[in-house]
Amino acid sequence: MKILLIYPPIRNEEVYSKYSKAAPCLPPLGICYLSRYLLDAGYKVKIIDCVVERLNLDELKTRIVDYAPTIIGVSSTTVAFYHAKQVMSLVKKINPEVVTILGGAHITACQEETMKECVDIDIGVIGEGEKILLEIVKRIENNDKLTSVNGILYRANGNIIRNKPGHPIQDLDQIPFPARELLPSLSSYVHTPFRGREMLLTTTMITSRGCPFSCTYCDQSVFGKKWRKHSAEYVFSEMKYLKEKFDIGFISIEDDNFSLYKPRVEEVCKKIISHSLDIKWACSGRVDGFDDDILGIMKKAGCENIYVGLESGVPRIQKLINKNISNEKMLKGINCIRNAGIRVVGSFIIGIPSETREEIVQTANYARTLPLDGVSYHTFTPYPNTGLRDLAFKHGKVSTNWQDYSGHPRSLPYIPHGMTQKELLGFQEKAYKKFLLRPSYICKYLLTHSLRNIVSSGWLFTKAFYLNKKFNLNK
Repeated sequence: MKILLIYPPIRNEEVYSKYSKAAPCLPPLGICYLSRYLLDAGYKVKIIDCVVERLNLDELKTRIVDYAPTIIGVSSTTVAFYHAKQVMSLVKKINPEVVTILGGAHITACQEETMKECVDIDIGVIGEGEKILLEIVKRIENNDKLTSVNGILYRANGNIIRNKPGHPIQDLDQIPFPARELLPSLSSYVHTPFRGREMLLTTTMITSRGCPFSCTYCDQSVFGKKWRKHSAEYVFSEMKYLKEKFDIGFISIEDDNFSLYKPRVEEVCKKIISHSLDIKWACSGRVDGFDDDILGIMKKAGCENIYVGLESGVPRIQKLINKNISNEKMLKGINCIRNAGIRVVGSFIIGIPSETREEIVQTANYARTLPLDGVSYHTFTPYPNTGLRDLAFKHGKVSTNWQDYSGHPRSLPYIPHGMTQKELLGFQEKAYKKFLLRPSYICKYLLTHSLRNIVSSGWLFTKAFYLNKKFNLNK
């Protein structure tokens, strides 16, 4: 039995609009984990990443016909769902007998709605997919019913059937390393400057799942609120494997909160140091989740960058989004990180429901007072299954087009009452310009980056803000 796993053909330009030239294109680790589970069970598996290969539907059709799989699985975020539907439709036109399976964040958040919206989905996987997909494949191979497979939706006699919820994997060390070898060359993928290192081959890792915090803009459907972790031994072993197998020089750890359990972080760092593993890395964490001791050993173990979600410089908004990090804690945390010799990048959200023009400007102004090495300004996205989505309907216009659901869209998924799309996107652009064009920031950048990086970054900045006329801001 042959199985094909597809990441749908969404272009970076659709996700990041005019910022796409500086945007990342990351390996789809989700389907790599699924593939490894299936390979270890003896099945023949192939991955097609339409994004990095820039495949269109005709090219994808040729690949599908040539491989002739029995089962095709597609992983989709919300913004990619339109393209996932196109892939499902294409598959059924090629061969209606192929079993189509959709997994990922979107169907996990919008279950029956997704099945109704795309009639070409045979089975939907809810939440973590490794064990569930393997069980589905075994049932299909043996021509058994799906009635007792937890964590899925499927069609039967014209109805959509939802089975009992699945159970998240508690011991993550049971999960084998993702099958990155099924992807195109890892050098094909692109990482942002603060999630990679110039001249070093970079890739991504996930060392934990779930998040115990309850930020109201964030959807936790797939991995849940319970934080689960790989052991320090597992994390170090995967880092060592990436170095030896793929000659990786820099790893971007994509956990929501890598630093949540400091003893594990310390143990990972000690293993890197004691084994003299020559690797550089970056991670994410809460800005109030670090201290001098842990940052010192992280720096010694090769940590170069930390990405922190700050979201707003306005106390009212901090409370609204349930982040509850004071400006004093932000500044203290950022200084703590930078004093350890680690660069820090802050992420902010613009246009949160009920946020006023003055509060948007206040956040942008506050960001410029912080000693940050970089910033991301995302426009608010009212993702399904989040606390702020209902509030968004009360305070503005919410798009029904899933293609708009990105933090750097060309067409906004949410426009507050009393504002226009052009105005809100203008706030985003001005925030970037005012942060990046400060003389102090430019001088620091010139002193800490290579000539090649400076020229490349300058050209990307010019294209994004001054030469790009393709994006309509008049709505």
